[in-house]
Amino acid sequence: MLESRGRPCLQYQIKRCAAPCALAVGTEYAEQVGDVKLFLGGKSAELVDRLRARMHAQAEHEQFETAAITRDSIDAVERTLAKQHVVQDDFVDQDVWGLFREADAVEVVVLFIRAGKLVGRRAFHQKDQELPDAAVIAEHVQQYYATGTFIPDEVVVGVDLEASDTLAEWLGTARGKKVQIAQPRRGTRVRLIELADRNAAASAVSRRGTGADADELLAKVAKRLELPRPPRRIECFDIAHIQGRETVASMVTFIDGVPNRALYRKFKIRSVENNDFASMYEVLTRRFRRHTAATTAGPPTTTAPTDAWALPDLLVIDGGKGQLGMAVAALDDLGVQMGGEGVEVIGLAKERDLEAGTAPDRIYRRNVKDSIALRQNSPELFVLARIRDEAHRFANTFHRERRSKATLRSELDDIPSIGPGRRKSLLKAFGSVRDVRRASVDDLARVAGMTRKAAEEIAAYFASLGGEPADGDADAEPVTS
Repeated sequence: MLESRGRPCLQYQIKRCAAPCALAVGTEYAEQVGDVKLFLGGKSAELVDRLRARMHAQAEHEQFETAAITRDSIDAVERTLAKQHVVQDDFVDQDVWGLFREADAVEVVVLFIRAGKLVGRRAFHQKDQELPDAAVIAEHVQQYYATGTFIPDEVVVGVDLEASDTLAEWLGTARGKKVQIAQPRRGTRVRLIELADRNAAASAVSRRGTGADADELLAKVAKRLELPRPPRRIECFDIAHIQGRETVASMVTFIDGVPNRALYRKFKIRSVENNDFASMYEVLTRRFRRHTAATTAGPPTTTAPTDAWALPDLLVIDGGKGQLGMAVAALDDLGVQMGGEGVEVIGLAKERDLEAGTAPDRIYRRNVKDSIALRQNSPELFVLARIRDEAHRFANTFHRERRSKATLRSELDDIPSIGPGRRKSLLKAFGSVRDVRRASVDDLARVAGMTRKAAEEIAAYFASLGGEPADGDADAEPVTS
C-alpha cells in the first residue's frame, strides 16, 4: 500500500510527519520513533533529558527554528509529567487490574504504571456476566495482552487466579522476558488495587445509562419472578427492635432500580410489643390505608410511581414464609389486589446451608410452595438484596434514634428545671447522662445556660435515685452539635 503512495499527505505539509511512506528519511525519523517509544513506555524523564541535549546541540549549530520546536516539545512533555502521580516507590512497569460489579454488569479497569508513575488507564464494560470475579479478570487479562499490547514487568490483580503460573509463563513468552503476576495481600500494591477498583466504579457510573440499563435490569427481575411487567416501583419493609423495646419499621422505595429517598417512610409500632409478625401486619395496614385515603379523598393522584402513596409493583418483605403470610393477610384484609395488574408480594430471606457454610438468599412467593434460590451475581439478587439492605439500614438508624431519646427521657426529662436547651448543653459538656449524674454542683453550674439553683436541683434529683444508673439507662450517644 505504501509503495503506491506518490506524494506526502497533509500531515507532512503542516510539519507533523516526516512522510516516511513517500520520501526517503534519515536519522531524524529514527530519533522521532525513539522519542515516541520512550514516551509511551513511561520514561518521560529520560525523554526530557534526551530532548534537552538535542536542543542545545541544535542551538550550537545555529538551527534556532529547529531548537525552538524541540523546546516546545520539552514543554509539552513536562506538562504531561506534572499531571502524573508517583504511586509506587518500586520503580517497575506495572499494569494494575480493578473490577466493579453491578448485578450482571461488570466494569474492568487497568491502570498503567510506568517507573512508579500512573500514566494512564483503560476501561472495559461487559454485560450479562455472572462468572466469579477471578474468572472475569483472567479472561480480560488474556484477551488484552493477546492483542500484542505492551506487557509490563508485573501484572497486579486483586483476586486469586487459578492458573496464575501458566498465565505468567505465557506472558513472559510473548514479551521475551519474565513477567510476574502479583496477587498481594498487603502493602502498596493492595492500595493500587483499591485505586483501580475505585476507578472501575467511577467508570461504571459515568457509563451507566439512566434509561436502557435500568429497563433491562428490571426486565430480568420480572422474568425471574414471573411478574407480568417490570417492577418500576419497589417497596421494602423491615422491623427493628431490641427485645421488643422501641419497635419501629422502615419503608424504602426504589423507582426504576434507584433509591428515591423522598418516598422513604418510618413508623413507630403502636399496637404490639416484641412480635415481628404483628408489627409487620400493623405497618402494612397503615401504609396501604394511606393509599386508600389518597384515592378516595378526591381525583386519583397516586397513579404515577413517584406519587407518595402510589401502589408498588413489587412489595418486598424482609423475612421468610411467616412474614410473607402476614403481609398477604394485611393486603387481603384491606382489599388490595395482588398479582396480575395489582401488587406482587415476595419474602426475601437467607437460609443457612450447613454443608456449604453459606447463607444464600431465597425468595418466597404467594401460593408457591418452593422458594427460589438466587444465583450469586445475578441481576435479581443485586436489585432485591440492595433494597433489603437499605430497608435494614434505615430501620436500624431510626431505632437507634428512638432508643437514644428514650434513654435521655428516662434520666433528664423528669427534672422540672431541665428543658431541651439545658439538656443539650449538659450532654455537650459531659458527653453522657452517666457523667452528668456524677458531676458536682459546681461543675454543673459552670455549664452554659445553667444556674446554681438548677445545678442543685439536678444533684438533688440524682441523689434521690440513689446508686449508679442501670446499664440500659447509662449512656446516650454523645451530642456533637
